[in-house]
Amino acid sequence: MFPPRHKKQAGLANLINRGPVAAGFETGIWTSPLIAQVIAEEFSQTYHPGHVRKLLKQMGYSVQRPIASLVQADLAQHRKWVRYTYPNLKKRSRKVP
Repeated sequence: MFPPRHKKQAGLANLINRGPVAAGFETGIWTSPLIAQVIAEEFSQTYHPGHVRKLLKQMGYSVQRPIASLVQADLAQHRKWVRYTYPNLKKRSRKVP
């Protein structure tokens, strides 16, 4: 991460590094709208979520997307569905006018 240009950026970096739960949110993932809300509350400045992404990139943060996975999925059933059921569904959808 790059050194912050201003004290406000250092304060924002500190908030981000502590995580959204420490900032009072129920979610464990930061989003641009959440960070925009934190900036508005903590620093009395409003930013569009799209600009928040640019600001974070300048500060050395990167976009990270969580990997979606089925927690209680049966791997064998999933493979069977992908191999047999899903292709048949796709074939049927092409035949319907």
